[in-house]
Amino acid sequence: MNIALTRKWASQTSVLLTALILAACGGGSSAVDTAAPQAQSCDPANSATHSECGTVFVGLTDADGDFLNYTVDVVQLRLETADGRVVDTLPRRTRINFTDYVTVSELLTAATVPPATYISGTLTLDYSDAEVFVEAGDLAKQAIVTDLDGNALGQTEVKIVLSNRDQLHVSRGRTSFLQLDFDLGVSHVVDIVSTPATAASEQFIIAEVTPVEEKDTRVRGPLVEVNEDAGNYVVGVRPFHDRIGDFGEITVQVTSETEFEVNGDMFVGAEGLRALNVAGRGTPTIAGGTLNVAAREFTARIVLAGSSVPGIDRDAIAGNVIKREGNFLTIRGATIIPHDRRAHFHDDVLVELGPNTKVFKDGDRVSDLYRCDLDRTARHDSWQSAYADKRRISAANTI
Repeated sequence: MNIALTRKWASQTSVLLTALILAACGGGSSAVDTAAPQAQSCDPANSATHSECGTVFVGLTDADGDFLNYTVDVVQLRLETADGRVVDTLPRRTRINFTDYVTVSELLTAATVPPATYISGTLTLDYSDAEVFVEAGDLAKQAIVTDLDGNALGQTEVKIVLSNRDQLHVSRGRTSFLQLDFDLGVSHVVDIVSTPATAASEQFIIAEVTPVEEKDTRVRGPLVEVNEDAGNYVVGVRPFHDRIGDFGEITVQVTSETEFEVNGDMFVGAEGLRALNVAGRGTPTIAGGTLNVAAREFTARIVLAGSSVPGIDRDAIAGNVIKREGNFLTIRGATIIPHDRRAHFHDDVLVELGPNTKVFKDGDRVSDLYRCDLDRTARHDSWQSAYADKRRISAANTI
């Protein structure tokens, strides 16, 4: 009886082992072989997953205020999703003068991010090396930025809150837009009586997914490629006066009326694209134009490239032309852009017009103006600005 039971158990065990072996080697393998590979989710740090991601164009602008210069380091820009995930959108710190963006918006980054609904964020600013000047009569007066309790700011986080109406929705393979407005005039209380002056910051920033006010947009960065047949080119975004860093890529559309200045030579339309193509990959560029928020498409009105970009081969000055005496211009609220070090502020700068200086206005960069037009420019529009270098003055609403 015991022998029979043992034989029966052994027989059943043999059958069971045979079934397991067959399942492993034969019939059971079909489920494994036919299973579809699981798609990788978006990881902005892994380029292999970028097809699963979306893109956010982040523009930076400002409203008018009492400041002649407000230059700080932007350390970090983080966006937070509805489920609490935090995403970094800047690859490195950059330096910005917010007063440059009263009449224009600058593309800060073209960030690759996971698809999600983003409801808030933080902009981290570092004031330890800030340059802040306010208007005190006809003079510029240095100011210290403080919190509302009068404590000087060091590194601080500015909260970005999106309303329910303006939540940022990012979809796979699509581009969304977010504009940040620091609004210096509203967010700061300035006291020019004290020395140095003080500017108490309420530390908030206005965010808009669909900006009510349309401004010209500025896009800077080294050339990646030119597509003459499609009528566009691609740049690696590098905002402000940065000379290193990868802040994403954007395609710049051009039209038959887009004006180009490439290494000092003037072109229009397709001829400009060809000149840009000849200049080659890595050529520095600045484009001023319009961003169609609905289509997420940027079209350039004017493009500077190569040595025509201020501060590349020559020192440059950007500021307001307030006076001309003979061959000398007084530029107030000037940003000096050296070719070999970082840009910095200077109140009034005297610029001499040399014998070969060219004067022209944006919108007609091919035709030289007369020097007396600088007088009319300064009188008629105090916002008229100038880029100056050893070769020329460009008196215009600069890009």
